[in-house]
Amino acid sequence: MALGKSTGAPFPDHLQTPFSFQNNAHDLRALFTKEFTALDGQVFLCRGKPELIENIAKLAAEKNWTNIICKTPALVNDMQFHLLPSVNNSTDEEAEAGITDCECLVARTGTVVLSAAQASGRLLPVYSPVHLIIASVDDLVFDIGDALKRVENKYSGQLPSAIFFASGPSRTADIEKRLVLGVHGPKEVYLFLMDNDLKQPKYPDTL
Repeated sequence: MALGKSTGAPFPDHLQTPFSFQNNAHDLRALFTKEFTALDGQVFLCRGKPELIENIAKLAAEKNWTNIICKTPALVNDMQFHLLPSVNNSTDEEAEAGITDCECLVARTGTVVLSAAQASGRLLPVYSPVHLIIASVDDLVFDIGDALKRVENKYSGQLPSAIFFASGPSRTADIEKRLVLGVHGPKEVYLFLMDNDLKQPKYPDTL
């Protein structure tokens, strides 16, 4: 019967207190980058589509990737992935990396929000050994609550059948409490964040 009737919030006054965090794009970008990299993710800051394509091409060359899958038509067409010979020239099973977009990015926790409603579906972000995510500063929100509101508004109140919160590469410590990456998902995660206000290219020196 514990779930039979609702209970009030234990600290209602606290919940009504607004966050003091200033929600501007620069602060959100800096906070997300800090948290995402702390979780072993890598962020590429790109000034536009040409620089994004250049960064993906450099990364693919350094990693010797020849099979990259992208199932998002808007990305395939808009990002000029035809300039990358390694994209969509093989089957999903042969993919060394998968490219997706995202629903939004949670700056406070460095989390990428994905859903089953995206063209990439449920499988690609989990099955691919390496996950490449393309996002914009417009995708940044502060907290999980903001992310859920954005997804709900995007789909007119009808939430997707599944919403995923990915914070860095897949990890588990189930076996002898040793941290292992890539057991239930990608071993590496790279996020390409487009921001036209950047003054200098930000391709990482080390990967």
